[in-house]
Formats: sequence, structure tokens, C-alpha cells
Amino acid sequence: MNLSIVIPVYGQFSQLLDLLGDLDGVAAQVLVVDASPAPEGDRLAPLDRLNPREQCQQKILHRDGQWLSSLASRGAQVALGCEHATGTWLWVLHADTRIDPPVTEFLHSTIADQASGWGRFDVAFREAHQRLECVAFFMNWRSRLTRICTGDQGMFFHRDCIAQVGGFPNQPLMEDIEISRLLKRREEFRFFAPKVALQTSGQRWLQNGWLRTILSMWRFRIQYFLGKSPQALFVQYYRR
Repeated sequence: MNLSIVIPVYGQFSQLLDLLGDLDGVAAQVLVVDASPAPEGDRLAPLDRLNPREQCQQKILHRDGQWLSSLASRGAQVALGCEHATGTWLWVLHADTRIDPPVTEFLHSTIADQASGWGRFDVAFREAHQRLECVAFFMNWRSRLTRICTGDQGMFFHRDCIAQVGGFPNQPLMEDIEISRLLKRREEFRFFAPKVALQTSGQRWLQNGWLRTILSMWRFRIQYFLGKSPQALFVQYYRR
């Protein structure tokens, strides 16, 4: 297969199950990198049916994918998945992503053209909310202009591009920003920014407040650009 899909997950198995359903007809190697705690609570599910985690594992098994374990660090999870991937192209998806056919059609068309480079899709929030539509618009516009992308946008890479910048950044936070910075410096790498949207959840924006979430994200980004370590930001982020 020319496409490997890497999905880092931390306890989002019901959402992951929906995503795997979207990928049922997609010709690709799928690698799930699980950083969830030991599944003690999973054993509480009725014995006559599988719980969501086990259903996900069965889906991966049936399509000859891989289920890997990692420390709770999205960068480490993605890096591990990339190391085990066999495809020419690597596509990183978050567990709460939903995929429509035009997204995979674009990616397979790009692969068939024997192109090389890296890129991301536009993002749209599943929840119908005017403020979220504005957030998505500016997120897509900004990343198209600056080539600094976010993991929610379903970033994809030719494996040669990843290899030439030293591999996917194994860091606990800002891994999407860092890989964007590394790749955009290489002007010979083609950048794809199709106006094709995948869907993601806007629950954190609605629960925490859209403006508060934006300001928080930019506060962490500014600290990162000013040199604060991903490890220090990780501790700060999860102690908020």
C-alpha cells in the first residue's frame, strides 16, 4: 500500500470507532498508537459484546493494521507510528476526525500522480455554530498563508520529506507546529492545501469558550516560538 494512516489515541475509542468506519473502504495501512491507561474499566463491559476499545482493536486486526502502545505524548505516538509505517505517504489523523470521500479521493489522486511533498486539508467543525465557522475559516486561511498547520487538519507527508528533516518530532506538545516549521524551510518540498474539508469536533471550543480557547492556544504558541520547551509547555498545559 502507498498510504499509511497513523492515528494517536488517548481514551477516545467511541470516536475512533466512527473514524475507522469512515476508513473501511480506504486502501491504506492503518496504525493506531494507543497511549491510554491500562484498560481496567473495560472489563466491566458485558461479556457477550466487545467494548469500544476492543471493537477498535478488532477492526484494526481484520484489516491487517497495527495496534501499538506508547507513552502519553502525541508527538511520540505519531513518531512511533511513522517508524512502523510502510506506505510511501503518511497521513496523521486525530481520533475525533470524520472523513468524507472527497478527502480520500484527493489523497489517492495525489499519490497516483507520483507527487512528493506535504500538506493538510481544510477543517470544518461538526457542530453547527456561527463562531465555529469563523474559527475554521481563519484556521484554514492562516495555515494556507503561513504553512503552519495543526493536527486537526489531517496533515500528510511523503515519507522522504519526513526522513529529510530527521523524522517526525518526538515531543509532547507543539509537534504539529514543529513539523510544519521544519518542512516549510525546505522550499523544494511542494505544499498541498486543497480546499477539501475533513470534520472535527468543536466541543472543547464550545465548552471552554471559543475566544478563551483561541487566546489560550496563541499564548502557548507564542511561548513556543520564543523558545519555551515542549516539555515545560506540556506540564503547563495539563495543569491549567
